[in-house]
Amino acid sequence: MRRSIDYLETHYAEPVAIGKVSAIAGLSELHFMRSFRAATRIPVHSYLTRIRLGRAKGQLSRGVGAAETALRVVFFDQ
Repeated sequence: MRRSIDYLETHYAEPVAIGKVSAIAGLSELHFMRSFRAATRIPVHSYLTRIRLGRAKGQLSRGVGAAETALRVVFFDQ
């Protein structure tokens, strides 16, 4: 699970496919989603959203504009 979490934290600014992340964990998609939720207490998508929100908050506090921040943390497709 640690490798998949590391992947999410490193690749948050890219579209993330659950199949890719589950493969990193060596699990089927369904088993990965269940295991991830059991380990983190939140679904994968919510975890990724939290990462993106944290990065967006940091960029906004450094003066990066809202539109640029949204593009940088992949909120344009939400």
